[in-house]
This record gives sequence, structure tokens and C-alpha cells, in this order.
Amino acid sequence: MFKLGISLIKLKLGKKAKPENIHKYLMSSKSEALLDIVNFIDHIADETKHAHQRNITREYLKFGLFMSLNNSDLRIGLENMLNKFTKYEDVKLDLKPNCSKFEQYIIDKALIYIIKKMASRQTYIIISSEAQLTTNKVAKYIIDNIDFSIADMKNEFTRKSIKSIIWISVWIMVNDTAYRPQFYYTLKHLGNNELSKLSEEFYFEPHNWYINIHTEAHAETQRLWAKNEIPMHENCLLENPCMARKQKEKIERIIKEIGGAH
Repeated sequence: MFKLGISLIKLKLGKKAKPENIHKYLMSSKSEALLDIVNFIDHIADETKHAHQRNITREYLKFGLFMSLNNSDLRIGLENMLNKFTKYEDVKLDLKPNCSKFEQYIIDKALIYIIKKMASRQTYIIISSEAQLTTNKVAKYIIDNIDFSIADMKNEFTRKSIKSIIWISVWIMVNDTAYRPQFYYTLKHLGNNELSKLSEEFYFEPHNWYINIHTEAHAETQRLWAKNEIPMHENCLLENPCMARKQKEKIERIIKEIGGAH
């Protein structure tokens, strides 16, 4: 639903929503914080070896900034969150909206559509509940402080929607191995003192990110397949730890062995 909503907005906004035009718009800012964040998004994407994830990271994060700068309430929330959660102080977003009133109306309605569709799914309810009960220190710090950051947003629905999106995003970032290393890497470099310190425990340089190891391992598996060095139903040893099915089989085997020992 999220992807469908984003695609709908892009379709309605036309050329303004093209990645190259969004990048040009963002880079016209004089705000040190915004420019650093845009450049850091490119850095994260460039360091990601998996092509699909690299494109999603670059496109969605910049589009989120673009949407926020073209919505008065989202702009307030973004500015407050940058001041609260990043290393930058007294952040003032200088870019004026580059969308017309009608285009901003489209963004508002699309946001409502995305939230309502997400809220109707059981997965959304489960994730939201788990986010509130998390014991992860990084996630807890963000979730506990988000109300303060969005308190100045005037529209109650938008405020609640952004809170829900942040809860879900944080849950994904700390639980999904495909995004978790990049999340902590970003917080270590751009987060405020507390977030930067909390992220150290989970910090990895790009060559050790899960997605990069998995991408390299899968490429090695394909190379071995091509040379007929391993059967097509098997994977190289480096890829096995990255595969949920393989790990599940290993855990079930260990449990069975332990059970059989009693």
C-alpha cells in the first residue's frame, strides 16, 4: 500500500516527482543539515551492493524529504525531528515548497490514503503494538521522544499518521536485517550524542552490512552453479547463514537433537 500510494503521488505530480528533479530541488538548500542528509542518503545508497535496495533507499528517503518540504505540517515535524534526533542544532529549513496548492492537496490526500490502507492491515496493528513495547534502546529513545517532536503539527490526523509511520519505520529498521546495519550506521554518524552512543553496539562498516554480504554470497552461489561445482538446489557456504529457510532448518534440527537427548 505504501508503494502504491507513493506511485500515485508521483504520477499526479509528474516531472517534479522525478528523482533527478527532487535531488536538484533538495540540493538547492542552504541548510547544512539538509544538505548533509541528502549527501548521506547518496552515500548509503552507493555503499549498498544490492541494486533494488540501493534504488529504494535513494528514491524513497529523498521523496520523503520532498513530501515533507511541500506540506506545512510535515515540514514542522521534520524540522523538529532534525533538531531533536540529529547532531545538528537550530535547524531551519530554508527551501520553499515547489509544489502548487493543488499539488500539495494531492500529497495530503495521498497521505490519508496510505495511512488508512495501512491501518486496516493486521500486520500494521501487530507492528504498532510491538513498537510501543520494544526493549531496544535506540527504538525506545526515538518512540519515547516522538510526541515532543511532532507536538507543533497543527493537523491532528497528520500528527497521528506521522507518529504511526515513524513507529513502523523504526520497528522495521531495528528488526529487518536488510536495513538494520544502514540504520545504525546513519545514527552513528548523524544522530545526536545519545543516539550515536546507543548505536555503537550495532555499528558495522558497509562491507559488513548484511545486504552486502548476502549480495556477494548469492553472486558466488551463481558462479558455482555456472561452473557446476555445486548442485542447483544448494548454495555456497557463505550464503547459507543469510537464508532464513536454512537457518530455520538448522534451528529445528538442533531442537530435535536436544529433545532426543532427554
